[in-house]
Amino acid sequence: QIRVGIHSGPVHAGVVGTKMPRYCFFGDTVNTASRMASTAQLCKDNAVFVHMSSAVKFELSDEFTWELRSQGAQLEDRGEMAIKGKGSMRTFALLSSVADEPRLAPPFGKRNSFSWHGIAHAHGLVQ
Repeated sequence: QIRVGIHSGPVHAGVVGTKMPRYCFFGDTVNTASRMASTAQLCKDNAVFVHMSSAVKFELSDEFTWELRSQGAQLEDRGEMAIKGKGSMRTFALLSSVADEPRLAPPFGKRNSFSWHGIAHAHGLVQ
């Protein structure tokens, strides 16, 4: 079981450590993504629940949102939620059941780049 949270915004990044250097992300954006994950529902029974901030919802391209819906996913407005250290935030949930490996278009328009690997690395999911 896993909890997933996403937030969009500026971060600081750099290599930390000398014996075993790691590339790490720091800042309020990373902390907010962590809060999104901690308030997300657990994913179970091949279901996907991704808790996202309104900043991420704003950044999703119309093409990506359409692609999600065509594969049976839903974006649900969860309304205002109390997020520790942030106060009240409007949040959204990506809900889906996963049968096969999803084949999705890039999630953001041309104005921003995005790296799933970077997000996973920031939360220690990959090395």
